[in-house]
Amino acid sequence: MRSNTVGLALLVVLLAGACLGNDASFNSTGPTRPAGSAGIVQWSDPAHTADLGGGWTARVCEGAGSFLCIEREGVAVGTVEALSFPLSSFEDLNPAAATSVKLNAFAEGFHEAVRSDRTAGCPSDYGVEILGPERFRLAGEPGMFYGFVGTLGDGAPSELNLQYASIVGDQVIVLAAIAYDEGGCPGRDDLSNWDSIALSEFRPFLEPALEDSPLPVGGG
Repeated sequence: MRSNTVGLALLVVLLAGACLGNDASFNSTGPTRPAGSAGIVQWSDPAHTADLGGGWTARVCEGAGSFLCIEREGVAVGTVEALSFPLSSFEDLNPAAATSVKLNAFAEGFHEAVRSDRTAGCPSDYGVEILGPERFRLAGEPGMFYGFVGTLGDGAPSELNLQYASIVGDQVIVLAAIAYDEGGCPGRDDLSNWDSIALSEFRPFLEPALEDSPLPVGGG
């Protein structure tokens, strides 16, 4: 059996905080963001607050790491984390393959690792609904959306994981928003921020911003 280096590395993202078309399949139905730079996320400018519409704003968090602090009507709700992985560290990825092929394999490796991890660590009736992979225009460049929804046996929400990846030079850049629900698996802790409902409400405002905003120079 081949080693799943993609999946093993991406579990760091998970535990830290289809046919491919030509365009992203998700279209925002939320209010339009302000024109110009006001609605664009500026990872390099901690003083800038991006207005994403619908009362949602994003700004670079203070302190170490690459995080966006997300607020709704002035109240802190969650974060979006940026991570960077050397492309050469994933032996499963064919360096000669097209970008979309590499990103698709990257996403499927993550999905494989999620299924294995949740089968081993959560109740037998735990549900994992795979999201994507779907092509996504990240920062105006070819990217990929993928993630999953986790539910308890009674249908109660447990977690929501949204990730957006692109390849820039020799790095895989991943932007991740991860929600854990009270009483779910693996459950909330002091580091949890989003819950599934809030993150699902934010998604229609997050994705248009990611399509237009520049990527951070480096991931966490």
